[in-house]
Amino acid sequence: MPFLTATRHRYLPHAFHGYEPYLGDIDLLDNGSLVALESGSVTSYALVSLQQRGEYIVKPGDDVYAGQVVGKHIREEELVINICRAKQLTNFREKPSATSDMLTAPRDLTLDEALQYMNNDDLLEVTPQSVRIRKKILNHDIRMRSQRAAKESTERK
Repeated sequence: MPFLTATRHRYLPHAFHGYEPYLGDIDLLDNGSLVALESGSVTSYALVSLQQRGEYIVKPGDDVYAGQVVGKHIREEELVINICRAKQLTNFREKPSATSDMLTAPRDLTLDEALQYMNNDDLLEVTPQSVRIRKKILNHDIRMRSQRAAKESTERK
């Protein structure tokens, strides 16, 4: 389990105990990514319905694009979600619900956390306003085709 995940992003007091021999490679992230299916603005309606899928790094109102990593999936595989889905408006009046109260706070990624979170097929975008993770191939269909082709080529060998 990665260090920041194990400590729930709380830093421990600094205490240097000495050097240790090399114990092997550092464990990478065991969880998959939640990837945006389409470009648009994140809606709280979509976040509430998809909240059980994992932990998010975007909040309602953020602009996302297709192929952008928007959260950490609870399972190991990647999941493509429609995070821009809006509620259908009808003439039927119903009791207003406070959807923003039902949301858990998104995690704000630092540069170190983003580097630890990345997989082999991810790229990191660093701007003065934000740190974003995206897939190398943005289009979901093309990304799936290339993964299938890579899997078939390894099976042939």
